[in-house]
Amino acid sequence: MKPWAVLVNPSSGRGRGGAMAARITQALRESGIEFQYFETEKSGDATNITGAFPLGGYDRLLVVGGDGTINEVVKGLRDLTLPLALFPAGTGNDAARLLGIRDEITALKTALQGVPRKIDLGWASGDHFVNIYSFGLDASIATQANRWKHLLPGWILYPAALVKTIFSFQPPRVSYTLTTPTGEIIHRQETILLMAICNGSHYGGGMQINPAANPRDGVLELCVVRKMPRWKILLLFPTVYKGTHVSFQEVTIEKITAMSFQAEKPGLLNRDGETWPGIEAAIKVVPEGLTVLCPVSEGISTTTVSKETGGM
Repeated sequence: MKPWAVLVNPSSGRGRGGAMAARITQALRESGIEFQYFETEKSGDATNITGAFPLGGYDRLLVVGGDGTINEVVKGLRDLTLPLALFPAGTGNDAARLLGIRDEITALKTALQGVPRKIDLGWASGDHFVNIYSFGLDASIATQANRWKHLLPGWILYPAALVKTIFSFQPPRVSYTLTTPTGEIIHRQETILLMAICNGSHYGGGMQINPAANPRDGVLELCVVRKMPRWKILLLFPTVYKGTHVSFQEVTIEKITAMSFQAEKPGLLNRDGETWPGIEAAIKVVPEGLTVLCPVSEGISTTTVSKETGGM
């Protein structure tokens, strides 16, 4: 039998990743499972490590870290059919949440006994994304949150970053073109707070930006939040955690297979928590692009995935 690979970001979650990894590897040893252990030291290491994996060399890959670590892993992997088992050790853990994995016990059971399933990926700016790619206010908030993530716990991190950001943020005017699932091409130009292209449902440590997410439907969702007064942003923000922000007239969500956009001035882009300056992007869905291990009786394995055939 092939060995398992275990990749750990020990500094994720302010050190939670290292502590979690110690318990996981002990459990694997007690189960008699052969594995190879890899540990990151700095940003980009997970991409370099997984990029060097031999094709067909491992039975599965256990990823202990947060959304940023998972983002790096997917960017590096040459074989996206290698089943991934996610351990939520970061600040947000939204990719693990998408699969119904919310704690270490569920993650370990899933790694040992989980069901391999294919889920969609997104493609943008030359790399895949698992969860969400966005432009605008949320990317600015994520940038501020990344600066503070070693200082503040996750539950207060994003609200604090929002308050810090909204008073200086200037909504950009954006031209964009989207392709619907029926092939219709639509052009728009408007002033926005943010646009989020979603494969998953949550980001920012629990904000339910895309309540009807189904990472197995072969499409992405485009959520656009248009310009509104700052006082209204403060009213809208708490509703995103419940997914009820869609009741605001400035918010729309629609299914797409591809889109491109260009802003009139540079802003910040966000791919699964990784942010950088930019002004444009082209995005498309990659149906069934990634293999993940899902809980046997929870998450997408018994909801969106189990309703479909043709998976692993």
